[in-house]
Amino acid sequence: MSSLESMASLSSKYTYRLVLKTIFQRDDGGVGLFGERVVIGGWVKSSKELKVKEKSDPDMQNLSPPLYYSMLEVNDGSSVKNLQVLVDSNLESPYKVMPTGTCIVVEGILQKASTEGKHHIELLANKILHLGIVDKNEYLLTRRTLPLSVLRNCPHLRPRTTQMASLMRIHDSAFTALRTFYQANGFLYVQVPIITDIDTGESDKKFHVIVAPNEDQWEKEDAGEEQMSGNQEEEEEEEDGNMESQDYFSELMHLTSSGRFHLQSQASALGNVYTYGPFFRPDQPEGIESLAEMWKVETEMAFSQSEDAMDYAEDLLKFMCKWILEKCFEDVSFLSKPTATTLIEELQLVTSSSFKRISYRKLLEDMNAVSIKQELGITMEFGCALSEDDLLMNVVTNVYKRPVIVYDHPKQLKPFHVRLNDDGNTVASFDIIFPHVGFVLSGSQSEERLDTLLSRIQEIGLRQEQLKWYLDLRKHGNTTHSGFSLRLDSLLLYAGGFNDLGDVAPFPKYHSE
Repeated sequence: MSSLESMASLSSKYTYRLVLKTIFQRDDGGVGLFGERVVIGGWVKSSKELKVKEKSDPDMQNLSPPLYYSMLEVNDGSSVKNLQVLVDSNLESPYKVMPTGTCIVVEGILQKASTEGKHHIELLANKILHLGIVDKNEYLLTRRTLPLSVLRNCPHLRPRTTQMASLMRIHDSAFTALRTFYQANGFLYVQVPIITDIDTGESDKKFHVIVAPNEDQWEKEDAGEEQMSGNQEEEEEEEDGNMESQDYFSELMHLTSSGRFHLQSQASALGNVYTYGPFFRPDQPEGIESLAEMWKVETEMAFSQSEDAMDYAEDLLKFMCKWILEKCFEDVSFLSKPTATTLIEELQLVTSSSFKRISYRKLLEDMNAVSIKQELGITMEFGCALSEDDLLMNVVTNVYKRPVIVYDHPKQLKPFHVRLNDDGNTVASFDIIFPHVGFVLSGSQSEERLDTLLSRIQEIGLRQEQLKWYLDLRKHGNTTHSGFSLRLDSLLLYAGGFNDLGDVAPFPKYHSE
């Protein structure tokens, strides 16, 4: 086999380079590839100079200066491991190839590592095919480690850190797991709109969608170039007030806070459905950490009750955690090191134990018991919103010691469309709370009784006209149905050992203080 044929057989289908994880995932760790000519590409994580041993013949020592190798740690994002690459100083200047962050594509021979240490395989470069240099004075990631708070300010660069790259691979694995689970159980993926006119009751505030003025108009206003009299100001205010109501849409639209209503229309024809996408909340749900934009998986099941949704949600979370452990074991292990956490054991806890199911009332009793025992001076009364405070997390993490499903909340704590229980005070809702991170999933059985639903709408003061098509679902071929919303970002907090949602969202959107 020619060298070109050998390189082609080792490269990936849609690129001429060899993806590094294909080396590290081999049973022999890559030893069987010694002597193979390959092309690899990636970014320099660290580097050092390696001096070539001087020649033993004293007559030859003065013919040319000693050569150096630039010893590079290169990563291409496919694995937590780096490949050691040796670049002869005559091939390329160390000044260009050694800075952290340099992008390099090289052709060379895989061989046994020339130095003892963590690497047993390296690439001896013969040709530089591409070099993307960095400005060492401006590149932020020149330091080995940076606080997460600093990395949040440069989301475009932080995937290059090993920590964030591991998290992104776990994110990909989690998404693959959920799609695999849904398809195996006969669920259909459907799309729901991001721009909507319907109020699901999930959020008190909304991001409204309007057509903004052009840039020239903004600049004029900012520069104060438009001088108006008092009457002119009043006229313009009146025009601006009409702009929202007579804008692009005939009705006032906003960014969605939940797709459950639209899923119910699909489930009413297709059976079991799910979707995955962004949702938007300008407010902070009480006691629940949130960003302006988050992503969640939403599910709706026809011919089901809240207990069915609980069972499916528990099985889904167990499947996803098991999948992450199997597919991303090295990444989970790596993320455990900085904080000395036991992420592997935490994920195994989810997969191996049954979630504790407890009513809202019983949870309050247990929280009050802990408060009295620890002299915290906190009393939880019926109707109190559950929050990710120290008391709740203490009970879930240290008393229950496993994920908890809390069900039958007071009706005032949940949206109007959740099914009212027979006691008239609670609804068929549930939350799944994980140790350490808090709320991961919220679900409910939807109210299928039209008269009860109309009473709840009137009770909270919503307009029936706005919910016309949703109410139509209760009039034509209605059935019981239930579902839930999984906050994938929160699950990633648990799987990756992070504490801030801004660390797991690729490009977090914060409320400006």
